[in-house]
Amino acid sequence: YEALCLAASGRAGEVGWGRFGETEWRLFGRLAHPHAEGVGPLVYWAFRDGSWPAAMPGTVRRLLRGYYYNTLANNTVIYEQLAGILAAFKSAGIPVVVLKGAALAVTVYEDIGLRPMGDIDLLVRPARLRPAMRVLHGCGFDLHKISVHAQHLRDDLPPVMVELHWGLVIRDAAGKLPDMDWFWDRAVPASVPELAGGLVLAPEAHRVYLTAHSGMQHAGFQGRLIWERDLCLLPGGGAAGQVPENGRPEPTFRWPGEPNGHRPATSAGRRGEDGAAGEENDESPSRIFDALSLLGPVTRLSFLWHILFPPRGYIRSRYPVRTGIRLPYYYLLRWLEGFRRLRAHE
Repeated sequence: YEALCLAASGRAGEVGWGRFGETEWRLFGRLAHPHAEGVGPLVYWAFRDGSWPAAMPGTVRRLLRGYYYNTLANNTVIYEQLAGILAAFKSAGIPVVVLKGAALAVTVYEDIGLRPMGDIDLLVRPARLRPAMRVLHGCGFDLHKISVHAQHLRDDLPPVMVELHWGLVIRDAAGKLPDMDWFWDRAVPASVPELAGGLVLAPEAHRVYLTAHSGMQHAGFQGRLIWERDLCLLPGGGAAGQVPENGRPEPTFRWPGEPNGHRPATSAGRRGEDGAAGEENDESPSRIFDALSLLGPVTRLSFLWHILFPPRGYIRSRYPVRTGIRLPYYYLLRWLEGFRRLRAHE
């Protein structure tokens, strides 16, 4: 793992490659996979001038080369689809922020083949969720399922997935959500042709989101090394853009904006798209149920099951579960909290 960190950071010369045996090389190639730690294309890029370690087997070299070219081909298809999507949103007058890999691959990485991504993440305001879903449908993307975001699939070869967000991350341990106006105030027009017509988060806001996504949404232990690289390459993200060697981000997180780092989940002073007060930025159940009307019955049942019985890892990330025997209690607590939120939005 340390060798992978150093190689992805352009510091391959510091690795003692001669100590690697067959088992280590096999693990190195497996961890570098775009669906694992995701830094295989970066490792290939570091050696593309022919400076491969003499001890590296040819099979591993071919793996790394394949990771890069497969990522390049996949991302080329994604950006072709994204261009049409952004043009359609612009035509519909719906502001949309491009998030994560699709925003980063063309803004902070040297080549689009260096940042693997499995889907396109887009952010719209809650009030524009349903019109945005119609725009995606008009672009050939069918609603696949909806949970904390709405997944749309275009069944091409290769298939392309769009995740439409109206919020950014789950509530923190104190039950707070970020003030979405803070992020929207830091959404700026993209300056690269691949994202023409879209917005991107300013580096400060994108860093806050990526850190929260890794530390809260994925509970700090499901992160990937490529996410660490994203943070380092954002302006101000680290010395010489190096991947940190101190492991994953801390799972605790505080939102910016107030002295204690928290803002209420709802606020009377929130602004709408035209700057007027009263825009609700919470993941309002009424908005979610409105979007559910676009789902088929089977997918609707799948969504309800996901809401009622999320994975145990998710429950452990949200509540202070100390022993497995207490897990059912926290499911019950989740249902009671959801019932209260529904009552509050009636």
